[in-house]
Amino acid sequence: MASRYLETILLCCVVTMFSSTSAAYGPRKLYCCVEFQEKPVPYKQIIGYKQQSYKEVCNNDAIIFYTTKSKKVCASIKDEWVRTALARLRYTHALLLRHKAFSLNYTPKCLRATSTPNPTYRRVS
Repeated sequence: MASRYLETILLCCVVTMFSSTSAAYGPRKLYCCVEFQEKPVPYKQIIGYKQQSYKEVCNNDAIIFYTTKSKKVCASIKDEWVRTALARLRYTHALLLRHKAFSLNYTPKCLRATSTPNPTYRRVS
């Protein structure tokens, strides 16, 4: 009788624990593409993208483009305009990364440490 009571209490605790964890993190909003847009989105309107994989929650492969008008556009990776847009986005991203790395590593000649003092520099005592 006592073991049956403990089993019931334990079961209630486990159920409560699992039901409260999803509530603690809030509901997950999943966005799965089920229909694809065939009309190309102008490149200048695309500000980012996300790749949807069939291996995850959604059942098909797709690209979700984010536009300047705060819209999500679902597109098939098989479409030529999608592959072109992705190539341009990756190229632009690579250029930005190179520019950022260059600007972070670049030190103007006047600020570089030299082993010999600058002849125009005078130390004030």
